[in-house]
Amino acid sequence: MILSNYMKIINRLKTFKQYLKHIYPICGYTPHNSKPDKIFIYGFYGAGNLGDEIILESILAQLRSIKKYQFIIISKNPVKIYKDYGITSINPNFIKILMPFIKRKTRKGILLVGGGGIVKDYGNSHKTLKKFFNVINVFLDYNFKTMLYSAGVENIQYPESAKIVRTTLNKFDILTVRDSNSKRLLKSLGINKDIFITGDPAVIKLSNNTSSNVSKIKQPCILISLRHWYEKGYFNSDENIFERFLLELSYAINEIIEKYNAKFLFIPFRTEPIDDDRKILNKAVEKIINKDNITIIKKCVTNKTVGKYYDIADITIGMRLHSIILSFSHLIPMIALSYSSKVKDFMNEIKLDNYCIDITKVTKSALIHDIDDIIGNYTVIQQDLRCKRTIYIDKLNQNVNLLNNLL
Repeated sequence: MILSNYMKIINRLKTFKQYLKHIYPICGYTPHNSKPDKIFIYGFYGAGNLGDEIILESILAQLRSIKKYQFIIISKNPVKIYKDYGITSINPNFIKILMPFIKRKTRKGILLVGGGGIVKDYGNSHKTLKKFFNVINVFLDYNFKTMLYSAGVENIQYPESAKIVRTTLNKFDILTVRDSNSKRLLKSLGINKDIFITGDPAVIKLSNNTSSNVSKIKQPCILISLRHWYEKGYFNSDENIFERFLLELSYAINEIIEKYNAKFLFIPFRTEPIDDDRKILNKAVEKIINKDNITIIKKCVTNKTVGKYYDIADITIGMRLHSIILSFSHLIPMIALSYSSKVKDFMNEIKLDNYCIDITKVTKSALIHDIDDIIGNYTVIQQDLRCKRTIYIDKLNQNVNLLNNLL
């Protein structure tokens, strides 16, 4: 045990030492091969949210053709970012202090803000949004080019927040959002610039799938993604509604198992102490009778391992937005459980709102109806997904075209 802990410490020190070498070009200790042109990417990265990590991976894939720029991620967990992506990262708390050094060693600098649901209020004040935007304003003060990159906008509750968003984003060079409702909200806040709807970059993640799962749909594997809902403040504070939802879901799963001998795969998208999907997955499974048909993934699912679960899935029932987006990416028919406007907004964007159920209105009969419909029309639905995915990815490519114009 002592040796094991010792080796862990040594490995962490090695990773940190490699990270320090990688960060030197930003802070003024510039080796001869560093790139003076830099693109900073700012979002909720390195915080243990699988959806956000897939967004970052997909953005980097989109920007692969831009070779002369050094990419730098702004994250509160720089060492993890370096370990996962091999890319330099800076803690946002240090941006203001480091900016004189950054500017001195940067010939051309661009800040990409996004993607994901980053323009929104958290908690019971505007302070979290203000803190996030303070970092952006440091870059604006130093005359960096700026681009809002496939961002989601929702839940702007406070007048102070509306003013911060309006004042800051009206200074941006390019604004792109992931759905029509995000554009509408920005316009309602007084944004007077062009806003482009380009979609969520995560759709790229599993988009190499061209095959059909129809041959094995007779005994479907159904992937389930759930999250705590009533604890997150502005979603809904009524735990009783959530309990009723779990009961209806378990009734539906019991009947689907009996009818189709279906297998259910429960996967967590976040396993942080403050937000652990496994707690609610375990709670949901308690009410299911035939547990032999149930598998719960207990380990943390990463952007490197998530694909193998979608490879075996035929249908997705998902609360987490990116469980639905990955399903769309991999041409897997899905039923979205809308706990937040962003889930409904995505399903509206791909014109599949008929497979989107408000979580307060979920019933056993509604779920079984949609499962029966998907199984009965699987080939047609999958062909429709393929066409829509092609159109969606074409829109996503607009991000790179707009960025190239800015470069």
